[in-house]
Order: sequence, then C-alpha cells, then structure tokens
Amino acid sequence: TKLILLDSLLQEISDRNVSRYKTDLKNPVKMQRTFLFLILLLNNGLSLDSQISYSSSQVYADRETVRYGRHKRDKEDRLPEIITQSGQVRVEKGETARLSCEVAGLGNYVLMWKEKKRVISAGSLMVRKDSRFQLSVKDDVFTLYIKGVDRSDSGEYICEVDVLGRPLRIKQHLEVLVPPVVQTRESHVELYKGQNYTLSCSGQGYPNPRIVWSREDGYLSASETEGLSLPLTNVDRRSGGKYICTASNGVSRPAKAVISVRVKYAPEIEMEQNWMRGDESTEIEIDCIVHADPHPQVTWFRDSGKIFETDRVLMTDKPGRWSIKIINLSESDFGNYSCKASNSLGKSEGSIIISGRPSPPKFTSPSLNFHPHTYNLTWTTEAFSPVTEYKLRYRQSKESTVHEGGVWSELVLPVSTPKLSQQYTLRQLKTGSVYDVVGFAKNKYGWSDHSKTFTFFNKGVDFSTQELTKQKKLEEEEREREEHRSKEEKIIQPVRASSAEAWSVGKMIPAVMFLLSIIL
Repeated sequence: TKLILLDSLLQEISDRNVSRYKTDLKNPVKMQRTFLFLILLLNNGLSLDSQISYSSSQVYADRETVRYGRHKRDKEDRLPEIITQSGQVRVEKGETARLSCEVAGLGNYVLMWKEKKRVISAGSLMVRKDSRFQLSVKDDVFTLYIKGVDRSDSGEYICEVDVLGRPLRIKQHLEVLVPPVVQTRESHVELYKGQNYTLSCSGQGYPNPRIVWSREDGYLSASETEGLSLPLTNVDRRSGGKYICTASNGVSRPAKAVISVRVKYAPEIEMEQNWMRGDESTEIEIDCIVHADPHPQVTWFRDSGKIFETDRVLMTDKPGRWSIKIINLSESDFGNYSCKASNSLGKSEGSIIISGRPSPPKFTSPSLNFHPHTYNLTWTTEAFSPVTEYKLRYRQSKESTVHEGGVWSELVLPVSTPKLSQQYTLRQLKTGSVYDVVGFAKNKYGWSDHSKTFTFFNKGVDFSTQELTKQKKLEEEEREREEHRSKEEKIIQPVRASSAEAWSVGKMIPAVMFLLSIIL
C-alpha cells in the first residue's frame, strides 16, 4: 500500500508542475529532505489519522456538554407539563381500577384528581372520604386506585394542575364492564305433537350481551340461533330435548340457562332384522324400535296370532327397543311378524316379513370419492340361503343436474363364491358429480326388496392436497433463494471492507501533496 501511495504521489508531482519538481529534484539536499519526509509521513499515517479523529471527538464532546447544560437550565425554568395522554380504562366489575397521571416539572404546583367537579385528591392528600379510593405518588407519577369498582363508578376522571390561573388537564374515562347474566321465563316446557311454542330468554350485562341458542342433543339452523326468542313450530318427537340459551359480551365467561322441552306423542315404530349365520344353524333377530311419550305397551304377533316366549323364541326389551330372537330358523318360521305399541295418546303397528329371500343390501363404502372416473362400491347382505345374484342401479343424482336426475344404468352381477361382503367398481364417472345407487339381492327364494338409496359424491382429485404440496414447494424454493443470498453477502462483505480501507488511504493523498508543496 505504501509503495502504491508513493507512486501516486510521484505521479501527482509530475502532473502538477513537471518542470519545477524536475529542477528541484536535481538538488541532492532537497531530494534527500523530500524522501525522508515521505517515509516518515507514510510510517505515521495511521497515528496522524487517529489524532485527527480524537480531536474531532473531543470537539463533539464539548459541544454535547454545552448542549446538556443549556437543556438542564431550560428544564429547571420551564412550567409543569402533563406527560400522560387522555385515554380509556376498562375494568371488570369488582376489580381494582388504576388511573395514572405523570407530570414533569411540577415544582410547587399542586396536582388534583377530580370526578366531574368533585375533588378526590390534592397533591398527596386524599380529600374524598371513601375507603375504596387510594392515592400513590412516586417519581412525579400520581396513581389513583379505586377498589371494588361498580357501574356507578363509570365516568370521566380528571387529572389537573392549575398554572397561573390556566388549568392543565387530561381525562381518563373509566368504563366498568359487567359479566353477562341470563334469565329464562321457565326451565321446563311440556308440549303435544303438532303444537307451536316460543322459548324466550333475556340477558343483562355491560356491554349488552349477545344471545345465542343451541341444543344439547340436536341441531338448529343458523337462521334460528340468535335472538331473545326461539320459535318451535309444529313440534314432533325430534323437537324434544334441552335447549341452551347462552349470553356473552366478552367479559368473563358466558352465562347459560337450560330449558327442557318434553313433547308428548303417540307411538312411532321402526322395524329392523339381523341375520346370524352359524356353522350348522341360522338365527334371526327382529327389532321393534318404538318412540313414544308417555311410555308404551308393546305386543308381538306372527301373522294374526300373539307370540309367546319359548326355548326357540326369546324376547327382550331395552329402553325404546323390543326384540325377539328365533334360534335354529327353519322354513316353518317364515311369516309376517309385527309389533303393536300403544299409550294414552294413540297406538301404532309395525311389521316385517321373514322369508327365505335376502335382506336388501347395505352399502358400506365412503360417500366421498377422490378418483376421477372410478368408484369402488362395497355392501353386505344377510340371507337364509346363499345369494346367487345382485342387481345394481345407478345414475347421476338430481342434486348435480338441472333435471330430476339422470337415466338409471343397471348392472347384473352373478355370484360365483357366496360371501357376506361384496364389491364392484363403477367406471366412466363424471368428476364433480353426485350419484345415486340402489341394490337388490337374489337367492333360491327370490329377489329382496330394493335397498335404501345410497348417495356418493365423485369429487375427483383432492385439490386441497395439491395446493398444500404446491405451497410447500414454493416455501422450499424461497428458502433456497434466501440461503443463496446469504452466501453472496458473506462474499461481498470482505470485498467492501477492502474497498473502504483503500479509500481511507486514498484520502491522505491531497494532504500529503499540500505538505510537500510547502516543504519543497
């Protein structure tokens, strides 16, 4: 670096005054003096630079000392100033409110806390005789504490300093929040099927609470869930249960009240049958599911005769379910089985035919499909004798078309190996469409009744998964770019440091040239 600087100085001398310096350099004394000066200057360049920096720092420190002294005198001479800004304090009922007021340069002036025009404190003296109010003074911060706040404590509190007849003040607005409380007109309601009734509930608190209805054991539509009342129209057995009124306003926990609704109605019956095949015999269980209020009386019949319990016919009853089980089922047990239920509001009857025919297929495959054009349909069937054939009908559902639904397509599926569970793959399906499926089963006794309509949605590709994969890929690319930028910065920083050092040395050239011109 010194050699480069020396070369630059000689070049500068040559460019500025070639003839003069050539003449002077012929003089041995001047030439020797010039080179000695350059060597000493280059050896002590850094020391000179440090001294210059030190002198600049000393001048800056002296200026700061003068500025601080002037600021100190200004601070001692200025009038009081309230530093705290006006604002709002929100406290829950029963808690302690904290109102602060910081003042600078108070001196001999007096700070007062007021509620409207009523003085609470003056300086460090409490004027208001209320044990709930306390004052704390520390480092020119006057803090007013109000214990066990109530709604009546809400309002504006004024921090004021009177300066030569001109009051300085800020206002702290205290807002006392009250947790919600909920009330209902009744806790228990009894209705009859078909009646209309409106449940009501009210809430109190601050801010005013929001009222939302829900059911402990059921579903309410979104349009019915909010408000002071909940209408029940044409009630049935599904309307019974516990309704919950919830009041919330963001303060503490929501308040809840429960209204129990009981709906009285005549018996309603559902019938089910379950086959149980053993190695040597077959059993069947027939269930009579009865919904009724008041509690019903249930009686079993086969064709027109009442059924009594025997060693082959077992009867059981559980809440809402009456069952008979027939052991070692034979063709002589075939017939029309019915159960009759009655209570004080009416009676009802349900029946089921037990024959050698299979039960309708029960579909077990998922209702959502992620394959674009195929769907694996699975089902089970119970039968007294082996199933020999299945029939499937499917169509595009009316939910996915403008019309009443597509045309039914029919498939006949022979069974080579009888087994409880079966499957079949539907093909050439449309993505984003809903499909309906109905099934039948056949054995030597004939065809079963049609199954319940099974519906599935052929969504196709799971785009949500694709989006997650795409997002993850973008994040990885961004991370790689960030790492690449970090590596580049590590390379650039040493280069910048070297450039700065060269620039620092270069700054000395004009000063050296000036001193050389004086000496020479």
